[in-house]
Amino acid sequence: MDEQLEHAWKIKDYVSQYIQLADSKATSLVAVSTLGVGLLVLLPTKLLFFESVLVGVSSLILLISLVFALVSLWPRTPKPSSGSGSIFWGSVSTYLSFADYKTAFGKSQHLDEVLLQIFYISKVAQNKYLWISRAVQWQAFGLVSLWLSFLIIRLF
Repeated sequence: MDEQLEHAWKIKDYVSQYIQLADSKATSLVAVSTLGVGLLVLLPTKLLFFESVLVGVSSLILLISLVFALVSLWPRTPKPSSGSGSIFWGSVSTYLSFADYKTAFGKSQHLDEVLLQIFYISKVAQNKYLWISRAVQWQAFGLVSLWLSFLIIRLF
């Protein structure tokens, strides 16, 4: 049983690292999208109508990417029920005293609790990567269209 518990903890750590990586990716996406929108200050103040439309569409696409990246950063943890677990911080914080927590920890099925954590954080990771994938796709399209807009505005 100890080998299974140790293996479960390794899996939990593995999935947790993927969540951290997802958050790092999302933060980079937020920075790049914000930079792309921030570059709009470099444009001339007077633009032709079609140039304004190009810039507006590109900016909107980058803003959509930014929203998707921010959604991926939004915390998604299961709602703890009072005294329901001894591992997840949300559950641990619901105990009224250390003595209550210590008693529950002694009675808990550690393997089951770690497996439950793996299940929940895997759902979190899956959701984060779904939103990051969307953000990357929109950002790529938005950056290409923004740079094409800049090129068109500078050439004409």
